[in-house]
Amino acid sequence: MRPHPSESKVADIGRAVDGRRIVNETEGWMRGLIACRNNLSPATPLRGARITGVLHMTAQTAVLIETLSALGADLRWCSSNAFSTQDSVAAAVAKARSASIFAWKGQTPQEYWWCVKKACTWPGGKGPNLILDTGGDLTHLIHVGVDYEISYERTGAPPPHLLGLEPAEESAVILNMLRDQYLRNPAHWRELVQEVVGVCEQTSSGVHRLRQRESNGSLLFPAMSINDCITKSKIENIYGIKHSVLNGLLCALDVMLAGKTVLICGFGDVGMGCAMAMKAAGARCLVAETDPVRALMAGMEGYQVTTIETVLSEVDMFITATGDSGVIRMEHMLKMKKNAVVGNMGHFNREIDMESLRKYPGTKAIEVKPNVQRWTFQDGHSITLLAEGRLLNLICGTGNPSLVMSIAFTLQVLTQAHLWKNRNLAQTLPTVCVPPRKIDTQAALYHLPCIGAELTVSTNNPISSNEVL
Repeated sequence: MRPHPSESKVADIGRAVDGRRIVNETEGWMRGLIACRNNLSPATPLRGARITGVLHMTAQTAVLIETLSALGADLRWCSSNAFSTQDSVAAAVAKARSASIFAWKGQTPQEYWWCVKKACTWPGGKGPNLILDTGGDLTHLIHVGVDYEISYERTGAPPPHLLGLEPAEESAVILNMLRDQYLRNPAHWRELVQEVVGVCEQTSSGVHRLRQRESNGSLLFPAMSINDCITKSKIENIYGIKHSVLNGLLCALDVMLAGKTVLICGFGDVGMGCAMAMKAAGARCLVAETDPVRALMAGMEGYQVTTIETVLSEVDMFITATGDSGVIRMEHMLKMKKNAVVGNMGHFNREIDMESLRKYPGTKAIEVKPNVQRWTFQDGHSITLLAEGRLLNLICGTGNPSLVMSIAFTLQVLTQAHLWKNRNLAQTLPTVCVPPRKIDTQAALYHLPCIGAELTVSTNNPISSNEVL
């Protein structure tokens, strides 16, 4: 049964008509994903699967949701960022009954985590069979929920590793949620885990969290790293970011980048895309990196590799892209040049130490325009902060272009179908795996016509376009 719109919670269901126009227009730029939908939907390979998605609720995501729905899935969805939802699009998907949607722009931490929990709780109390995660928040919630239940049964108290986590406000929200759920059903999360076939993780930040659990033996179900697919890491993470970081900066600031000094913190695929964009725009681009191999790669590309501390006084713009926390801290912001711009391209909003900035004595914030704040310190100097340290390309701009999202989402669709098809295969120990290479190949094949490319076919090793799952 398709979900009724009243089951969803969006900002304004009355905006569905506007949202549908946007989704229809976006479909035209996601022809590879539509081709995948048309090819697979007659067989409904996801029939019977309950899927929870935690992914930015944008027009591109709407096309993904409606593709999964066409393949037979029962869907519940929330955004993976409190500020990235396109409200009219969320209304359109809810109105079309493609999924139950719990997303609106500008959520508090309490509202955000309420949406995550609603997205993984079907009427009657059942949970998902498959998870489509972005950053690992739902996967994290399920795992700490199980930890909480086991600890309370044994000791009558939450597990120590859940106490004192940063950011403190979100940790308190999660603990309160887990406590309330435990009082209602002390085995809720353990029951939910029993039906989870696996998770497909979209981001490097989320994969890092999964690999940590894999290494310490606490991973509860199989995980597929979409981020490690070649078409995701090398196409979306580099070329998509190259486009969207520039879009976000220009929408927020409308400044001339040529001649500016820009420091990119992190030279993974996302950092590489940021650096390519800044270099192409005429900026003097520097790179800060903790990994020796990545640092060497940046140097070989012609970027000056340095440290934040060395160049604080000369940098006009700082962009973080590490997946780590506390990359830019108070001691850095206090020494930045006047009107330096600070923004983040990593998934989490912890790369810039916002909590310390808000608490620092004498600081004042003025909203220059939506998602652009001027922070002034006691000594009179100011910095310009974008999107409150959240993803600047999505919040200040329009995010990655539809073509690269079509590629990434085709990977998601094919991997979800692969997991569901093989759900009965025994796996003795949950691990983090990369989807089979044929899925990468098929996603690329769907999209070659979108760029007018014609593939040379090898007579020795021909590629079958039908061997999808």
